[in-house]
Amino acid sequence: FFKELDVKHIQLDTLSHHALGALAGGWMGDSLRGLLNEVLRMHKTHQRDAADSLMLAYDQGTFCKVLEFVGFKDRLKNSHTLAIATCELNLQQLRDSYHAASDVGEIETLVAALCQGAPLEKFSKEALGLMRFNWDLATQPPWHCPSPGGWAGA
Repeated sequence: FFKELDVKHIQLDTLSHHALGALAGGWMGDSLRGLLNEVLRMHKTHQRDAADSLMLAYDQGTFCKVLEFVGFKDRLKNSHTLAIATCELNLQQLRDSYHAASDVGEIETLVAALCQGAPLEKFSKEALGLMRFNWDLATQPPWHCPSPGGWAGA
């Protein structure tokens, strides 16, 4: 359902929170994995292309854009959505492997491999203090608390 919105590139970082919670909580593994991979791919692509964008702006003499690109790169590097996507993808791998594992040894090996590949420095106290919450809250639908005399299911 999220693909129908045609969310592109940076919108994955600012709008994916609308779908991530529902997909993770609803055990929609394939849809969740697809969205997580798109978010991670967008971040990886931006990290790869950021230097080219910086150099192009510098070569064209748009120095104010250079500062914007540097700030944007830092903002994405410390993205809350990136941290959630990384953790959720590891949980998905663990969940899938748990169901396919025949003994506890296989699960222990998988957990060790996931922990070894996880960028734990991203979750240190200092890194969490730098984390950026890039969600577009203007797209959050308003929630009005039901009045005491209103809806009976509240």
